[in-house]
Amino acid sequence: MGTQLHIANLLLVLFLLLLLDSSDSLKYESNCDNEKDATISRLHNWGGNFFFCTQNIEYPRTTAEVQQIVRRAKKLRVLGSRHSYNQIADSCGTILSTIGMNSIVSINVTAATVTVQPGITYADLAPTLYANNFALANLAALAEVTVAGATQTCSHGSGLSNSNLATHVRSLQIVLANGTLATFGPNSAELKAVACGLGAFGVVTELELNLVPSFDTISYNFIDMPTQNLYEHFDEIHNLGYTDAMMTTLANTSAWTRVTITVVANSSQDQKISNMISLFGASRSFAPSPPLITEVNKVQPWYYGLLTYRLGLSGNDGSGTQSEFFVPYKNGVPALRALFELSPQIQPLISALVIRTVKGDDLWMSMHNGHKQMVAIHFNWLDNKTSAVNPVLLQVEQVLAKFGARPHWGKHFTMDPKQFLKRSYPRLDDFRKLANKLDPKRKFENKFLNDNVFV
Repeated sequence: MGTQLHIANLLLVLFLLLLLDSSDSLKYESNCDNEKDATISRLHNWGGNFFFCTQNIEYPRTTAEVQQIVRRAKKLRVLGSRHSYNQIADSCGTILSTIGMNSIVSINVTAATVTVQPGITYADLAPTLYANNFALANLAALAEVTVAGATQTCSHGSGLSNSNLATHVRSLQIVLANGTLATFGPNSAELKAVACGLGAFGVVTELELNLVPSFDTISYNFIDMPTQNLYEHFDEIHNLGYTDAMMTTLANTSAWTRVTITVVANSSQDQKISNMISLFGASRSFAPSPPLITEVNKVQPWYYGLLTYRLGLSGNDGSGTQSEFFVPYKNGVPALRALFELSPQIQPLISALVIRTVKGDDLWMSMHNGHKQMVAIHFNWLDNKTSAVNPVLLQVEQVLAKFGARPHWGKHFTMDPKQFLKRSYPRLDDFRKLANKLDPKRKFENKFLNDNVFV
């Protein structure tokens, strides 16, 4: 068993090194004139696979400054932590960065809400909430992403009872294309469009988020779960904890490298799982986590335990490219079985394949809308294999499309919108009409939106 634990930790370290320390990745082509000018130093995303089109980047600190910038700009997109892996935040006109608008405006103890500026990260927000005995219901895999950026792209954590981060939004304030302010509150029918608005409606300048009472968590790792057992006990595994994640490198398709179950500390779930030394053929790991992975077998605040990566990552970390697709929960196991048929093609190109679950919602452009629960299928691509990734990704997308797959708005995909738009987003036409109403001259459009949403 000691040898198995050692191998599992080595695989995790390898995965992190490949994800965080690589220098080359999938490259997006740009339509900008400065693409061919090697003397121009341009801003790139966190993953390093995409360089932004323009050098005209504004850094406002107040809503009034945002209004002035928006009024002047002919074309504008908004940038947060630069953590997206595609062109969604790009503009060949003006890019407005929200990193200077990073404060907590207020905490309403009675209403259990917090109002924040758009550029605050979850890493900076969470400790203050914890100190005030509050929590967010869930977090993404890492906390160094901005609240507005994460919610506008419907970023998510995991758990059958946990919806994506945009569902936390109770109200928000947006600067529209003409520079005026608009507020969308809990009684606004349009909130379900703008909460996960993909930046199509304007610049978010304030968000009010719903809170829950604070809690502590503890995570448990189980290694080398036989693949057939994972399929047969898929429901039971996902019902064990508050959040969950399954990881494999596909080096051994007969077993999954790691299954992580996170529970609320001292809950009935904790009492059940804490005494387990194995789970459906997988051995409980008591070994320390690698340095960048959240600790296990230790009670800690929610904003540690709900993360995959420990606090402290920066925009200089995280090189690499990610893809992610969502299928209805009932299609999760069939989709994985079909995907594993492509293991010989996929395995040489990935550092990890990760499976999580997400509760569905009714936000218009949420990847999780219309279903009770979804299964997230996440790929971390090896950077030194970039020329081979897209052909294999195309095969992956063709397989997953048969199971109703939708790509993550903020990650790398090549899927034709005709494969997923109409069937996945019944409010798509309403979303387009609202965008035309609020931004009639299409100031906030860009190539990504035109290719994938307004197509």
